[in-house]
Amino acid sequence: ELVITSFDTTVAPLLRFAMGDTAVPCAPGERCGCGRSFPIVRALTGRVDDILYTPDRGWVGRLDTVFKSLPNSIIEAQIVQESPTLIVMRFIPDPKRYRTEHSIALVAEMRHRLGEVVELRMEETKELPRSANGKLRAVVNKCIAELPKPLQYSDPETLTV
Repeated sequence: ELVITSFDTTVAPLLRFAMGDTAVPCAPGERCGCGRSFPIVRALTGRVDDILYTPDRGWVGRLDTVFKSLPNSIIEAQIVQESPTLIVMRFIPDPKRYRTEHSIALVAEMRHRLGEVVELRMEETKELPRSANGKLRAVVNKCIAELPKPLQYSDPETLTV
């Protein structure tokens, strides 16, 4: 996870700011061509809370695009991986715009991204849980510990900065 300190902001410095992005670091000792001695990253890999794992697709991220085909009929949604083979999409429907066919389209879009092995379940709700800082986590993976050891990563809720 990227954690930065920046003194370039005009109002207040950002001290050990957890951005919510993940990255692959360069090899130890590898430095930027500009000559600065700070660590550098090889690639940005995504958001901390955007990673699910399915048996037939592996790591899957950036699931926010599954909503782009809908006519603003879902107010809020949260995708939760409950087990390696069960993913639940909890959502708050807009009472004026939401139609059952929107759920069917979402399941089809999720199936396209996540593969055929996982069970996909839609759950309509009136409220979605917030994290300790009051934010809605769009994607929550509750089964990190059940994955093979090399595939485990830190849960963003327990990261310390």
